[in-house]
Amino acid sequence: MRNGRSVDPGFGFCHRLYYRCESEEDIHGDRLLAPRVKSFDISVNWSKYSKPWDVVFGYPNAGIALFFVFDIKRDLPTDRSSDQREPVKIHSFGPVHEPYDNNYSHSEIAVFKDDVRVRKSSAIGEKAKKEWRQIISDKSLVLRRPKPKNDLNVASA
Repeated sequence: MRNGRSVDPGFGFCHRLYYRCESEEDIHGDRLLAPRVKSFDISVNWSKYSKPWDVVFGYPNAGIALFFVFDIKRDLPTDRSSDQREPVKIHSFGPVHEPYDNNYSHSEIAVFKDDVRVRKSSAIGEKAKKEWRQIISDKSLVLRRPKPKNDLNVASA
């Protein structure tokens, strides 16, 4: 619970971020599947104030993935070459503490362009999105797989 506590900007480089996986289709092996990773405002819980299982509270069939702050604090794309008329825009990805009243650990992986937070996916360059998704896929570790959805088809008697 937040209980009136203020926002904490003190993300440690080695802090873990816990992410809720909703579907088995989000996972390949023990990693998140790159095309299924969101490109901005990914909701996570911060290990400084949370345990991994807190991210699935109220979602008993969901899975849990983790990654570290040092894996996501970066400017993208790393390939800055441009084949277009406009130069490639650099996007900065990093965690932002955005506590809820009932979840003080809630944070988001935010995207900034020219020091202004990006609020629409369409404002993020395609090179940055693609590289971001691959980084999260490569760096994530699935701690608990989502439970498969039950097949509701029942054979008729």
